Amino acid sequence: MEMHHENPKIVLDRVLGFHKLRSVKTKISSLPEATEALNEITEFLNRLTASLGMPIKAGTKTQQSANGRIPHGMSERVIQILTEAGHPMMPKEIVNRHQELGWTAPEGGRAKLYEAVSGSLSYLYNRKEVLTKTKNGYSIREEKE
Repeated sequence: MEMHHENPKIVLDRVLGFHKLRSVKTKISSLPEATEALNEITEFLNRLTASLGMPIKAGTKTQQSANGRIPHGMSERVIQILTEAGHPMMPKEIVNRHQELGWTAPEGGRAKLYEAVSGSLSYLYNRKEVLTKTKNGYSIREEKE
């Protein structure tokens, strides 16, 4: 009986998506690029972990947004919501969208979620300086070239 052996590299590329991992850029020039690269790596590592029969740690699987990205922390969720909206949003609108997406919220209901969103907005605006603030709300800062 003749056994057919495929090149292990081809199997890994096709089954686990190693080809996608190799396409991750080494130099990241913007926050959305960084978020996208992080999500690709996370997805790859989850597939690799599952293929090895290892349990995936709690908290690594979250619900996806409309474009399939998986935001992990509140700041990343706020950025994702603002990016997908494409226009300035007030904190209340961000909270509404967060609830529409069915993402996990802090214990304490809507008030705690609003507090978490507001804290993330403050952090992203004042410390990270990736947001702009106008009378219409917060939006992703346009990069100057």
